[in-house]
Amino acid sequence: MSNVSLYSFRGLYYAEYIDVPKLKESISELLGIKNTFSRQSLKTFYENIVLKNVSRKNEIDKVLFENILYGQLKNVSLNKIQSPTKIKLPVLRKQMEQLISTYNHNQFIPSQFRADMKDSGFYLMDTISPTHTGTKFIAGFDIKASNNDVEELRILFVEVVKKENKRSFLLGGIEVDFKRLTLTLMARHTTGIAKPEEDEEPYDHSISSLFNRIKGELLPYLRIVPYIDCEKDRKGLFEYCKSLDDKLLEDKRALVNQRTGRLLPATTKQLFDALFEKDDNRPDKNVQETIIKQINSMLVASYIAANVSNNELKREARRLDLEAYSTRISFTSNNASRSSTESAGANKPLASSELFHSLYTSFTDSQRLQTFSLSWFTDINNTNLKDIDVIQTTIRSNKSDFLITFKANRPLEKEFLHYVLDRISELRNY
Repeated sequence: MSNVSLYSFRGLYYAEYIDVPKLKESISELLGIKNTFSRQSLKTFYENIVLKNVSRKNEIDKVLFENILYGQLKNVSLNKIQSPTKIKLPVLRKQMEQLISTYNHNQFIPSQFRADMKDSGFYLMDTISPTHTGTKFIAGFDIKASNNDVEELRILFVEVVKKENKRSFLLGGIEVDFKRLTLTLMARHTTGIAKPEEDEEPYDHSISSLFNRIKGELLPYLRIVPYIDCEKDRKGLFEYCKSLDDKLLEDKRALVNQRTGRLLPATTKQLFDALFEKDDNRPDKNVQETIIKQINSMLVASYIAANVSNNELKREARRLDLEAYSTRISFTSNNASRSSTESAGANKPLASSELFHSLYTSFTDSQRLQTFSLSWFTDINNTNLKDIDVIQTTIRSNKSDFLITFKANRPLEKEFLHYVLDRISELRNY
């Protein structure tokens, strides 16, 4: 900062996106000081911390940047990168220079801050705060590189919108991982954004329009071409969902088969003998085998309902070292009919739903999932197997997008978000 005495925190428009207790904790840990700031407002805390640690302001600002980027932006579009597969640091810096010039060099952002908008990266959430409706700008970005090869690019894109007759910020997070070749877009579900008036600069008022703007306007500056393969996405979801189900219920199904394995086929044959007196009207063996499978699934459901609680299923998932369990599936069966089933919420595994077991045969035959909800254990390092706390995600796959929603009222953690997104990326098989 050129003039320390004039420093004032101007980032209050970001307050709704900031996990303030976490921010204070993280900055205190960074500086190696005791966190005694619980009663201080965000503005007072940040100003005091910066003025006492001017030489470390960039590190402090980075903590704020990550707090905003990974805390409340819980609606995610996860894309693969078709091109470029590699990019050199000088090339990216030139592209970022053009992007900054387009979005940040305008009459609504004071020109005095342009010197701070370096093409190597900057964090200006605490200093630039335009209020003109429709203004769009880059609030911060950083680059991670090794031997001049870019490994990661992170951008915080902001639009000034009108919400409930007040000015507000609509944020879009962008994370480009050139090692995994993934493009992650992040936004927060926000209600109450008014559509721009005819005489106002246009701005986005939904997540989908914000994502479309980023893809259509910002990514071309970076020459990034995203893509998805819907069929592979859905197949990958199916295989993962089925593997979780198979592992979680393996012993329950084995027990039911042990007790009914011989009786069920014989009983089904007796029922068919009684129902179909003439052989020419009798369904073939495939039909009988399908019915046996359906009855078996319902017997498994009945056994679980009578003997296993939801928490017991969750603890079993932890014991088996499963990272998640399913709570909802929506699929298209081989006869082109659509089916879906869901549990009562994040803390109730789908394996306890009788409807899921009634549709189990159709599910195993479908091999395609359009919608899939998972509850992920938040103890990602398995430090305490008794910890069965979860956060639910809903995953939607269509021809133009692969969308993930984190359904949690609490702010997310960077490590947890990356853990889930990296795991899902691995499932997509391309």
